[in-house]
Amino acid sequence: MRLRFALLACVLPVAPGAQAQALSPACAAAAAYSDAHRGRAVLILKDGRPVCEAYGAGTGAEDAHPLYSGTKTMAGAMAVLAAQDGLLDLDEPVSATLAEWRDGTDRQSVTIRHLLTLSSGIDSVVGRPPDYAQAVELRPAAAPGTRFAYGPGPFQIFGEVMRRKLAARGMDADPAKWLIQRLFAPAGIRVGQWRRTPDGNPLLPQGLSLTARDWARFGEWVRRDGVIDGKPSLAPQRLAAFHQPSPALPGYGLTWWLPAKLQALAPDRTPRAVGRLDFAAAGALPDDLLMAAGAGDQRLYVSKRLGITVVRLAQLSLADASAARAAGEGWSDGAFLRLAFQTVQPTTE
Repeated sequence: MRLRFALLACVLPVAPGAQAQALSPACAAAAAYSDAHRGRAVLILKDGRPVCEAYGAGTGAEDAHPLYSGTKTMAGAMAVLAAQDGLLDLDEPVSATLAEWRDGTDRQSVTIRHLLTLSSGIDSVVGRPPDYAQAVELRPAAAPGTRFAYGPGPFQIFGEVMRRKLAARGMDADPAKWLIQRLFAPAGIRVGQWRRTPDGNPLLPQGLSLTARDWARFGEWVRRDGVIDGKPSLAPQRLAAFHQPSPALPGYGLTWWLPAKLQALAPDRTPRAVGRLDFAAAGALPDDLLMAAGAGDQRLYVSKRLGITVVRLAQLSLADASAARAAGEGWSDGAFLRLAFQTVQPTTE
């Protein structure tokens, strides 16, 4: 086995005197499954306490890793925090900020919620994010709310909305810098890298790199209803937007996948833009489970009901992943979750 294992004494606030435990067989099994599918890191927290942490050869706890489309949930965090601060309302039309969208077409009825639930009807090419100016020129190919369309365009449009909202308040008009100040710095999340488009604006559909521990800190912020060091960063009900299904696809909320609802969809309704989303092997899933997913099977899972935050990072090798899937040996979210859940089950010893 190529994995090096290490348990954390403290990733996030834990009870005084908490001690790292010996590596459990369940942790080893979950890490081995990840490793067999190009894994680089596995980190599992139960009620804020690390129960499993493992890294592949050449990777360590301090190494930031690209999240790819796992970055998209940061736009959701940005939106709910901006709503809390009175910068926007999720159900306001985008045209309230983008004057060029007040053109009498379907663009005029697209809301911020439509953008971030991927139900705006705007098509864009996966892996080819436009810059903000190009994104603003995109037009819906279907009426808002009627079709799920996975792609980077809506997130870049939201970036321009945020940029103009911040500028109108006389603030630094950089959405990434605002989120770093508003959330990341208070939560102790360190940015490894946040890539930008040639026009200098941050990529919101992809581009962020974090360590497994820092991505887990973000997951814990969600699991804890936005509480940081015992203090709320926003009203907890704001985070309910993450769980509210897209009007066009029940398995997607505001920038987050909803695995229990995806599990219930017919195969022909399951999106394939981020690889095969297969949860069958997991058994019954908690209805509050959220998932951020990026190319190469980067994963963040969060469930308040189970008290868990799970991070999985991997090498990006789409060719290898496609070949494995064709051979029936590809990555399965369900198989991994079944093993991850076993790491937090009470023992009978």
